[in-house]
Amino acid sequence: PWVEALAYTARAGKITTLEYTRSRKFEDPNLEWVHVYDFFDRALVTKSIENFDAVISFSTIEHAGLGRYGDSLDPYGDWNAVKQVHCMLKPGGLFLLGLPSSHSGASYIEFNAHRVYGRKRLKLLFQGWRLLESTRSNDGTDVIYVLIKE
Repeated sequence: PWVEALAYTARAGKITTLEYTRSRKFEDPNLEWVHVYDFFDRALVTKSIENFDAVISFSTIEHAGLGRYGDSLDPYGDWNAVKQVHCMLKPGGLFLLGLPSSHSGASYIEFNAHRVYGRKRLKLLFQGWRLLESTRSNDGTDVIYVLIKE
């Protein structure tokens, strides 16, 4: 739970982790672990999706729609997941998104492991967002994008 630890250290008021497992990780009043389907079921019942100030996603979006984790095959699964994040953020909310990104600028899939992002796929993902900053990881395989909801 390294992302949660960083948010906790940065004194985030409330941390909600959407998870695909149902195991409870830690007991802390400021840290909530929720299964993704339970989160959206709750949103349907209450007719509201919690508006987050920020969302952090690493090693998730690139897998969406490839079936590796039991999800349905969907060529736009990653795009749909990013749109869901867009809906959950407050206006002006930040999205820190870590993705495998190619050096050549080409997008491709390492089926059914994950997508690697190039210019065209990133343009699709970033619709409705403004890119504030990006930085490549030390090993050069991933880029962290800081996006703001427009």
